[in-house]
Amino acid sequence: MAPSRLRRRGTVILGIVLLVAFLPVVAPSPATVRAAGKPNILFILLDDMRSDGVMNNPAVLPKTKHWLADAGTTFTNAFTTTSLCCPDRATIWSGRFEHNHGVVDNYSGDNLDHDWIEPRYLHDAGYTTALVGKFITDWNFRYVPPHFDEYAAFQGGYMNARFTVKDAGDAKPRTENAPYSTDWIGQKAASYIDGFKGQAQPWFMQVSPHAPHQEQTAPGADSCNLHKMYTWPARYDAVPMPTWTPSPAVTVEGGPNMKAEKADKVPYIRPMNFTQKCGEITYEGHMRTLMAADDMVDTIMTRLQADGELANTLVLFTTDNGYAWDERGATSKGLPWTEHVQAPLMVRWDGVFPPGSTDDRLVGTEDYLPTYLDAAGYQPPEVRYPLDGLSFLPGRPARAEKLLEFGPILRPSPKGYQGHRGIPTWLSLRAKQWQYIEFFDKGNSNIQWKEYYDLTSDPWELNNLLADKDPGNDPDVASLSARLHEAATCSGRTGANPCP
Repeated sequence: MAPSRLRRRGTVILGIVLLVAFLPVVAPSPATVRAAGKPNILFILLDDMRSDGVMNNPAVLPKTKHWLADAGTTFTNAFTTTSLCCPDRATIWSGRFEHNHGVVDNYSGDNLDHDWIEPRYLHDAGYTTALVGKFITDWNFRYVPPHFDEYAAFQGGYMNARFTVKDAGDAKPRTENAPYSTDWIGQKAASYIDGFKGQAQPWFMQVSPHAPHQEQTAPGADSCNLHKMYTWPARYDAVPMPTWTPSPAVTVEGGPNMKAEKADKVPYIRPMNFTQKCGEITYEGHMRTLMAADDMVDTIMTRLQADGELANTLVLFTTDNGYAWDERGATSKGLPWTEHVQAPLMVRWDGVFPPGSTDDRLVGTEDYLPTYLDAAGYQPPEVRYPLDGLSFLPGRPARAEKLLEFGPILRPSPKGYQGHRGIPTWLSLRAKQWQYIEFFDKGNSNIQWKEYYDLTSDPWELNNLLADKDPGNDPDVASLSARLHEAATCSGRTGANPCP
């Protein structure tokens, strides 16, 4: 495998024709009631994959969408509760908000109680458990990923990536190097499915590739160098690229008049000028690495079907956070606007999630563990920490507002807190029609800036209604702020302060 060289993009039509021609043949599954017993659970978690430009572009991830969206449900209001890798992965593993699990940046993963996470609950429920890919951002091979019967874990990277592997029956782990990690992960996950075939107990497996994460994450010259940031298989060097259509958040708030256009935004973002050229390069890196991720999903799903495991497997596909392509002149993640927080989410479980459907319920990353337990029909006899999420199986209640959070809000920063790129701590409430945001000062307690957006008339969040000098269109900020601060200290689904 070798890094590609930048090619001129072909036409979108040719790209779609080529990709659709090679879509997998998905045998139809009967739309019957769910099979008796606990389903297998396959969770596919990508890294830094945003929703806009991916979910609404048929040329992106065509095989994945064929397997999961055409045969399952696409959630249109799914969010990464904290738009940063390590905190959000901790939320996924634990079913708890950042303010409860304590992982406040990419360097505090050890604050998570690793004994009370998804594989422990599911192992106790009678599941075989497996991990292929990333565990948590600051793992760095320092310990054995807990509560997994088998694993092939790595820290990240594309070429010649190091994995620690312990298969079923192995006495001790070994080290393997993957020529191209996304391809290797797909093949390894497929081999684990072969091992699950025919066993009496159900299984849970998380598959977590590096894609479409960049290699160079620090700001600097390499932040706009395609081949420093991304590597993909040579087979995709000449494949036509889906056309990038920059949103108004790029062309307006990242455009030539950005200084004036961003005057209503938090002061942190106003001087940012990543440039549209660099945004397009980041877009290309995402698209090329996602082509390999699409193959990875196809490899796994094809094996799942061939082994007879698909009929009763709950399959979920999502990301740990979104990513900016020069929206508002920014790159990377960690901010509260749509490009950072909205997540792709496709879910398939034949006979349970209607094929080809959409679901507009507000879903967050704290909801995955409660959904697994609901699907398994398992009530843990002991829960060390209250679970903050709720199940999103069909027919389950919907929430009206979704809490989003970043950093140690309303409390002092813990020792060693680094945050991400100097982003101030913030809190947000998001509903289907609006979003309210509070940014805090360095002490995390005093509000520095407030923003409110009408998502119906302003889906790109260009016009902060709290800064337009028109009090007639302002919401009841006092009520919003009170609800937001109450949510920022919530715990569990019941009790004195239940989570929204």
